[in-house]
Amino acid sequence: MYDKLVPELRDDPGGVGYAAMSDAQVAQKMLEPAGVEVVSYFAGFRTLAAILSQAEYDYLRSMLDVMAGQSRMVADMVRMLEMPGDERGVGGGIDFGHPAVRQFVQSLPENEILTANVKARILAIAERPISRWRKIGLDTPPELGNIASARAMIGG
Repeated sequence: MYDKLVPELRDDPGGVGYAAMSDAQVAQKMLEPAGVEVVSYFAGFRTLAAILSQAEYDYLRSMLDVMAGQSRMVADMVRMLEMPGDERGVGGGIDFGHPAVRQFVQSLPENEILTANVKARILAIAERPISRWRKIGLDTPPELGNIASARAMIGG
């Protein structure tokens, strides 16, 4: 734990301001959201229809239909998107947390319908909030004693 906690408190890479905080404030700050993490999450057209407007969904489907005619890989992805499944991929869907899928979504050409915001909403399917303690790689949230010990190790 201290191999990650000490540098976080000493160097304050995120500019949190640990030096001005009490141990209790640091412990509270460690529990707060500090960004997002990408997770494995399978979804299909049902999920996309729930997060996109009618125009956005129709345009995306049309674009994928054209691309599927040009690429076997896209055609296979479309078939998986059409199959009902759960977030683990049992049954169907594609993993929106997989780097190749995320790259594919990011590479889709943008226009007045398929905007950067739309692509961000699609990618958010596989993003979850992450607390500061998880973000720095701790297995459990630090307790007051851990914070006090880490500060003692850095002389503060």
